[in-house]
Amino acid sequence: TASLPYREYLSAAGLKIWVGKNAKANDRLTFQLANGRDWWLHAKGYSGSHVVIRLGKIQEPDSETIKDAIQLALYYSKARSQGEAEVCITQRKYVSRLGKTAGLVQISKHQTAWSRFDPIRYRTLQERMKAND
Repeated sequence: TASLPYREYLSAAGLKIWVGKNAKANDRLTFQLANGRDWWLHAKGYSGSHVVIRLGKIQEPDSETIKDAIQLALYYSKARSQGEAEVCITQRKYVSRLGKTAGLVQISKHQTAWSRFDPIRYRTLQERMKAND
């Protein structure tokens, strides 16, 4: 799995949460691997990973999965040092490329959630990931 452009986490509900590894990987994750229904998150105003909640055709993410994804968006961004930030939350279909720079996007419709980094929730995600390796 070293060639995958993302880290894969699992929410408590068993949904896959993909986290881009760098700008090029973010681009691939968002525009080639994610589908339009998937949920997409990113720490607003900071460079960092694109986070995708992978969904089946009729699935909706539960609130705990969204909280997990928000924590991952904070952790894998420059907002980590602040300990809190606003996170953009939208569906992948509302995200489009901005110019030619890899990983740079514009979002046509989204919500934001202000969140503090929660080390306990993050550690739980890490442990769940190791258990599935």
